[in-house]
Amino acid sequence: MVEFTVAASAARVLRECLRINAEALVAWILQQEFERFLLQHRHGDEVQTVVRNGFQPPRTVTTGLGALTVRYPKARSKNGGAVFFRSQLVPKYAHRALDPSDAAEWKCLDAVQSENLTGILRAVFGDRAHQVTHVVPELAARWATRVSAWKQRSLAAHCDQDLWMLTVATPACPESLDFPLHVAIAVGEGSAAKRILGVALGRADTPLNAWGGLIESIQGRGLKSPARIYSNWQAPLLSDGLRRLAPEWATRVVVDETGHGGRRGDSGSTRGWDWPVAIHQN
Repeated sequence: MVEFTVAASAARVLRECLRINAEALVAWILQQEFERFLLQHRHGDEVQTVVRNGFQPPRTVTTGLGALTVRYPKARSKNGGAVFFRSQLVPKYAHRALDPSDAAEWKCLDAVQSENLTGILRAVFGDRAHQVTHVVPELAARWATRVSAWKQRSLAAHCDQDLWMLTVATPACPESLDFPLHVAIAVGEGSAAKRILGVALGRADTPLNAWGGLIESIQGRGLKSPARIYSNWQAPLLSDGLRRLAPEWATRVVVDETGHGGRRGDSGSTRGWDWPVAIHQN
């Protein structure tokens, strides 16, 4: 067992990882909307009357996952007329999402594992999610193709990186307490080097039930040797489970001064809960 003080909370790692992914998703959706906008200004097969013209200055938009940085595409008319691109997801001058959902982290992960793009957008942006999927109806199909490739990608590049094994639930979604989500996150060098490796839904009574299928999937895609393993499970319990699931991983579990795999209480909660993860303390 590795003796170590865990410097980052499970809640912060999870939120930061989801925020980074949400920014990338918003950028992709804006690009899809902008491509559709340009097509609407094409006449025939060759004549394009409106073209790209860079981006607006970056700005932040407050969402269910906190502040996201958004770069808004700009358009220019070839004939000198006024032309304006408007996103249905992120209005041009909006600095706050309308009615962002509570428990956004859990809802995002639940939507990822069920391949539900609208569910992710609703967790981050609230009711505005339905507007963009209505305007760009092919968006979900394009995203599903990307998700399929993501689920099959090699994880060999994440060997020897830190691995966070988090069990996520929230009292805002009572069903999550009975069937929590288990998410594996690789953390490399740099503030943006956090990658979700996999998400699974299931019971959390033992590490075998919680992590068996997900660890098998991760190892099958090339992640053989994490550097250190952080978790919000009790470290002895997780280590015992890993001896049966992945024996070589059992000695990589990090223990902080409390004896747990991660530290509670520094997530900046305002809800009287170790938000957004329900720390699993079997």
